[in-house]
Amino acid sequence: MVLSALTVKNRLALQFTLLFAVLLAVALTGIYVFIKQYREQAFFKRLDDRALTVAEFYLAEDNLTSQQFKQVKHKYSHSLPHENLSVYNKQLQPWIKAQHPIQWPKEFLEDVRHHRKAKRTDGLRQATGILYHDNSGDFVFVVSAEDDTGYTTMQELRIIMISVFVVLLGITFVLGRMFAHFALRPIVSIRNELGAIKAVNLNRRLEVSDEKADEIDSLCVSINQLLEHLEQSFESQKFFVANSSHELRTPLTSILGQAETTLARDRSADDYKATLQGIIESVVQLNHIINSLMELAETNMDIKDFQVIKADELAWEITDEFMLRNSPEALSVEYHLSEVPQHSLIYGNRRLLFLAIHNLLKNAKKFSNGQTVTFKLTTGNAGATIVVEDQGIGIDPADLKNIFRPFFRGANGMQYPGSGIGLSLTHNIMKLHNAEIVVESEMGAGTRVSLHFPPYSASN
Repeated sequence: MVLSALTVKNRLALQFTLLFAVLLAVALTGIYVFIKQYREQAFFKRLDDRALTVAEFYLAEDNLTSQQFKQVKHKYSHSLPHENLSVYNKQLQPWIKAQHPIQWPKEFLEDVRHHRKAKRTDGLRQATGILYHDNSGDFVFVVSAEDDTGYTTMQELRIIMISVFVVLLGITFVLGRMFAHFALRPIVSIRNELGAIKAVNLNRRLEVSDEKADEIDSLCVSINQLLEHLEQSFESQKFFVANSSHELRTPLTSILGQAETTLARDRSADDYKATLQGIIESVVQLNHIINSLMELAETNMDIKDFQVIKADELAWEITDEFMLRNSPEALSVEYHLSEVPQHSLIYGNRRLLFLAIHNLLKNAKKFSNGQTVTFKLTTGNAGATIVVEDQGIGIDPADLKNIFRPFFRGANGMQYPGSGIGLSLTHNIMKLHNAEIVVESEMGAGTRVSLHFPPYSASN
């Protein structure tokens, strides 16, 4: 929650600092532990040497030359800080009474006698015990002391490490903000460029290097593609509004004109009937346009009621309906079905698919001047394919790129009734079903429309 409230620059700097803090803390802790163990082992070595010196001082005078014993006496005089000496005989009874005796646990003394050497730490005090063999018997020497210099050094080291840790974190945060500033500079530049793009200049694009080398260039490419889609959507919307206004105005103007003309003077009953008939035709046309617009709007919504559909059953329903409304001779139907039942399955909305394919059949009949329309259904591993083919007037190649735009009508089809919404509606429905629509046409020879549905899988 705290990080999300920060700016991206501060968030990156803080995350970078936290990462560095963890690594630095691990490194400093490792160094500190290593030095601490080294100090402890070094002091134990001094205690070992001191224990041997004390043992030789008390017991080895008769076994050493005068020069050697002189060296032992010299070393014995250099005691350790807070040194304490305890000497025990073979029965682990005190052999020398110390000024400030320490009662060592019997287990520790047994360990020394059994292993000939043992170490122990009690708080700040470290102790070493050795078993020394002499002509007069075996003795246990325990020397303990406190490493004042070592502990002071470790305390100073802790202070230095904490200070270095804090200072380096501060420096890291400042450097992190500088790094984040330079790293985010391209993002800031993109934000400024996008801020200058309005609805009136959607044709502007972000600059992209020719190499398209890094993630920023990839982001710019993606944003430019989005701007391209937005520009196309705005253009389509403008085109849609302009054409829908025109299409709706035409029947309304006709209704208003007929009503005003009729009311201008008294007319006969036949004239009134003719006027009303014309108004009814205009209302029917207006109703058709409004219904088409509502269907078109529906295809732009998130349709939820998808189901598994058998392509052959859907095709039979559509072709049967079409032949009932026209004639059996108006349609030639071909089925090329796979023997695998799953190949004939489509996942989609039955009503919308019926509407889309039926629109294609109606268009094919309308523009084929009464000639037979061909309907083919093929199923296989690649999915289901529906083809609607006519031998009508065809489509101008220059118009093919615009046929899916709402209200678009080719120049050679203006004499036929219609609103130019059918193909746009079919195209939107195919997009909803992740299907592909391909239109092939030749002027004067006819048009072939293919719908390719993806293979059905249970994960759909």
